[in-house]
Amino acid sequence: PKRTRVHTFVDMWGGVWGLVVLEAVALSLTARVDAGSLRFSNVLGSHMVLQRGRPAPVWGWDTPGSEVTVEFQGQSLKATAAPTTGFWRVTLPQQPATLTGATITASSGSGTVTLNDVLFGEVVLCSGQSNMEFVVPAAVNATAEINAADGYPHVRLFTGPMQGSDKLYPNASIFNVTHDEAYYVRMNWSVASAKVVGGCNDPTNPNCDTCCGNPVAKEPFGTGSYVSAVCWYTVRDLADMLGGEVPVGGIDQSYGGTSIQFWMGASAIAASNAPVASQCCGQNGGASCLYNTQIHPYTLGPMQFGGAIFYQGEQNANCGGPPQIANNTYANMLSAMIAEWRTELGQPSLPFGAVLLAPWKGRDMTSFPLLRLAQAEVANSGSNSFVVNTLDQGDPTNPEVHSPYKQAVGRRAALGIAATAGLAPTAEYLGPTYLSAAVSNAATGVVKVTFVAASLYGAAPVLNLSVQAPPTIVGDQGEAFAVQVRSSSSGQCQWLPATPSESGNDLLLTPTGWTSEYSVVATRAYFANWPIAMLKNVAGIPAVPWLARVDGAPTTCSLP
Repeated sequence: PKRTRVHTFVDMWGGVWGLVVLEAVALSLTARVDAGSLRFSNVLGSHMVLQRGRPAPVWGWDTPGSEVTVEFQGQSLKATAAPTTGFWRVTLPQQPATLTGATITASSGSGTVTLNDVLFGEVVLCSGQSNMEFVVPAAVNATAEINAADGYPHVRLFTGPMQGSDKLYPNASIFNVTHDEAYYVRMNWSVASAKVVGGCNDPTNPNCDTCCGNPVAKEPFGTGSYVSAVCWYTVRDLADMLGGEVPVGGIDQSYGGTSIQFWMGASAIAASNAPVASQCCGQNGGASCLYNTQIHPYTLGPMQFGGAIFYQGEQNANCGGPPQIANNTYANMLSAMIAEWRTELGQPSLPFGAVLLAPWKGRDMTSFPLLRLAQAEVANSGSNSFVVNTLDQGDPTNPEVHSPYKQAVGRRAALGIAATAGLAPTAEYLGPTYLSAAVSNAATGVVKVTFVAASLYGAAPVLNLSVQAPPTIVGDQGEAFAVQVRSSSSGQCQWLPATPSESGNDLLLTPTGWTSEYSVVATRAYFANWPIAMLKNVAGIPAVPWLARVDGAPTTCSLP
């Protein structure tokens, strides 16, 4: 009999899960599946939202060679199930946003299956590790937020599997399906409500085990909820921005304690020359093990999305350290992953937001800052990519890796999607973004930093010198700004703390301990585990971290 090996997964929260990796021969879509039983893909379901304004594929499996007819709004669309796999697919014509549920029915000689109450609107893919998985009941102000969810029946939610596979398309009963789509559903498509957002597994409610159509399972944060806080706040706030007239669907494909290599398919791994993932607080699995089960199923349509949000990096920074980050290692992996997802989903301009790692009391002084810089570099350099700023959203009373302050994170993600997707082009989603720096006064070492004009939203940035790191953060774990200098006598380079001051739309940095033998080399902002986010724009969003040489500076000093 075929064996499985179960890898224990322990993330930085301390939760324990099983990542099931099948010891099976890789099967392609040409591999044989069990005959019969017409079905839709498990990522499709009643109460779902399909992306408006573009053709919408729907797909599934049936007996190989079967003729499948899909009925939708008086139209009949036909497909033939593939001769060996039974895979079939049709593409629905593009639809405008609608709050009236539609019916999609597929029929063949095997029977009939129906999706009811299908809406068309915006669909957001949410992915990453435990800070994306972090559920609404564990976030601040949970009771009020959960109760308010009853006012959003036009928002629909889906939470995918917590399984991974080293092989693509495993055909095994452990995934509770008989076809080649390795997929286990935590929460099927559900209408947003207090019960859904707050948790389905309430033992006092006899209907809770099936209220979302999902099997009983232990949610890792122990609340019974399957709804990601960041994903919920993103889609809820996006729905508000669209005036309540456009349905919004949120798909959560997250897994705690996972490296970015798990989320990259084979092409991204090869393109970025990705190193082997370093796993310490989460175990185990090979490259692509979560891409295979949590991202790949959507590419079979491919499903269309209005945007994607990725909250990941703690594992690479905390476990891998600088070798997983420095020399553009993480930046290259993130860039390759974004390009791969866009290619496989057939959306070369898919809006993509990378969530900056939130402040925390870290184990070393460089890994988190370096990874944030990589996230910012990728987001700032790519078309339709953006950073979701979290630098003012740490928990000062418990400065660990899982801050419960998720509302602003979701709102900024929603603003980023709205702006980059053209839904609200003037949405203010950026923090002040570094453009350049030049020495303003060579005698005192003062440096003038200039920001991208579009990131200031028509007003000078706001500097609040009273912002400090909390008492729980000590020493060099907290920093706002610094200037790198080089000594003419010794040739040595060092970073000096810098005092900021405002100068119109620019920022002046005055290094502490300046002497005449120094020359200015570079500046940096927020290079700390707990960034002291004292500079924001009029939208209240902190400046994006930067590390850059000043104009004309020599390259004899290494960065950071």
